[in-house]
Amino acid sequence: HRDSPIPAMGFRAGYGFQWIETKNFNVFSSIEGTFDFFPSNCYGSFGLTLELFNIFKLMGGLIYGNNGIGNISEGLSVYTLGASLCYTFGEIPIEIFYSYNPAVFKSIPEDSHFIGFEIGFGSLDRKGPEIKLEIEGLVSNTIYVSPNYDGSQDLLDIGLNIKDENSIVDWKLFILNEKREIVRSFYGEEERDVAFDFNVLWKKLWIKNEVVPVPERIYWDGTSDRGEHLPDGVYYLFAEATDELNNRGVSTTNKIILDTTPPSGSLSLFNNIISPNGDGRNDSIIISQNLSGGDLWKGEIRDSEGSKIKEWIWNNDPPMNLEWDGRDENKRIVQEGTYNYIVYGTDMAGNKLLLTIPDIYLSLKQYSVFISIDKKYFSPAFESLKIKTFFMETNGLKEWILTIKDANGIKVKEIKDKIIPSYLYWDGTDLRNKRVGDGNYKINLSATYQNGETSFSRGVDVIVDSTPPVLRFSSSPEIFSPDGDGENEELLINFSTVDLSGIRRWKIEIMDPDNKPFKVFEGKGEPSKNIRWNGRSDNGELVESAQDYRVVIFAEDKAGNKIEKEVGKIKVDVLVEKMERGLRIRINNIEFEFGKATLMQKKKLILDRVVEILQKYNRYRVEIQGHTDNIGSEQKNKELSIARARTVYDYLVAHGINRNRLSLNGFGYKYPIADNSTEEGRRKNRRVEFILQKD
Repeated sequence: HRDSPIPAMGFRAGYGFQWIETKNFNVFSSIEGTFDFFPSNCYGSFGLTLELFNIFKLMGGLIYGNNGIGNISEGLSVYTLGASLCYTFGEIPIEIFYSYNPAVFKSIPEDSHFIGFEIGFGSLDRKGPEIKLEIEGLVSNTIYVSPNYDGSQDLLDIGLNIKDENSIVDWKLFILNEKREIVRSFYGEEERDVAFDFNVLWKKLWIKNEVVPVPERIYWDGTSDRGEHLPDGVYYLFAEATDELNNRGVSTTNKIILDTTPPSGSLSLFNNIISPNGDGRNDSIIISQNLSGGDLWKGEIRDSEGSKIKEWIWNNDPPMNLEWDGRDENKRIVQEGTYNYIVYGTDMAGNKLLLTIPDIYLSLKQYSVFISIDKKYFSPAFESLKIKTFFMETNGLKEWILTIKDANGIKVKEIKDKIIPSYLYWDGTDLRNKRVGDGNYKINLSATYQNGETSFSRGVDVIVDSTPPVLRFSSSPEIFSPDGDGENEELLINFSTVDLSGIRRWKIEIMDPDNKPFKVFEGKGEPSKNIRWNGRSDNGELVESAQDYRVVIFAEDKAGNKIEKEVGKIKVDVLVEKMERGLRIRINNIEFEFGKATLMQKKKLILDRVVEILQKYNRYRVEIQGHTDNIGSEQKNKELSIARARTVYDYLVAHGINRNRLSLNGFGYKYPIADNSTEEGRRKNRRVEFILQKD
């Protein structure tokens, strides 16, 4: 410019976008602000760049600013056109450019020509993202998992750590079977299809490497992409990621052993009487063990109150025969009484096995008596407690007395006789034949002989529990949306119980809209505290859009008390499913009046949610498709499906969706997705689908 004898000096800042990215053709746009000190100018610009074969660029843009640059009354009359050639020498990029600017300065036309070059210094990033999989319990790149909801190693907890100097544009995590086939995949990729949002833009200005969000943790529950439970076996895990310069990184491959089978074994004992008095008769017992190798085993002797007396631990090779001489860990002979031998087996995946030999009688004198019970918990509501008695000496018995006392030591029941029984039964009643309350009770047996000798057994504890478990259930998020967009993909289920005797088994049933079991979680013992659901049925079917799924939970405690109840509903969002030709929204419960196209008032909330989604995906054309079941003639169903699609079309337009984006069609019962011979199938076929395709 003739009023500017020296080149302009100042600074500029801006933000760039890449809209199209292919191997040989790319489209960029940029917004810049410039402030020059000499002379003082302040102006902004918008530009568009087309790049061919990564060598040649064509550029164009608009400029407007102060000092008469541009003309407000005539619009933005300042534009610029240019071209450039790019080449890389080694790792140094060089760009030579030319631009033409038919500018207007203070209403005086004045063409400007610029030529220049840019040289980039520094090394070119050719290194792929660094990916680290952080897995607790990983040993020599091998991890064991047992997804059977027993509370031990039910989920594979994977920490995904991706580092790179540039932004990550996609990441994938794969689980493969022994044939190296992908059975489960998790992924994230750059999404450019949603509406432009200045809030998102502002965040991206300040957050590094967040083009694609990378979750801190990923959980795998042993299911495939279709939701099916995978068989036990060897699987492989690895992750890969790509940065914005198309550098690709791959993690190390880890081996997964999926194992839901517990250890196996059996126990046997020939003689259950031990009398360690040094007379050479029954001074010890021999327990035969047939236990699987390669697992961790532990054996324990416990008394009738459950206290541990003696312990053995074997890592991989338990003995075939185990001898116990009636002594504790300190090599002292234990008291007279009834003892149990318990074996615990645990494998690398956390599966457990428990084996027991009950009623080992240890006697140090002639007149010894013992009692044992068949269970530590019982419910008088529907069963009696079976009590086994054993007398070392039966000759000269004058009387025996069985006494039951509560936790405060108050006698609640007494049974006595002269005849020696093999078993006694307590029905849970007291001295007045009224049922006792829940709680802890102690059972004792005494025997009196003709010679005046009296013997007492050690007490045995039992829990009376007539009350069903208390169940607590919750789930999050409130609206479940397993459609692959990265938001609210998994449902976290929190199921807990409170019970005096503990839980024997439990079950969670998620019922479909036809009130049939859709997904079932069940297990033994206390429920797992970390149940995650990906929205797939046991057969791999995905939940339906905008439907409510009832939840029914069941539990049985160790005393046999059972409870089943409905605890609420899981609300499913309107799902946007990916297809080869775009996206699809499929909704089965947009209800119309019977045989008509009049929309039911209560279902308008579903369409309101569809409006929100279509506003988000505002660069997509939308075809509204109506479908029916096969009740009625083909022509009538065709007309009805078109009329209902028209009703939905009108509703969307009335609520802000541009009619130029919308089209409609009706297919009657031409394209069923389920069996029309069943009511369930006909319900699924009566649907409205929204097919989204990019402009």
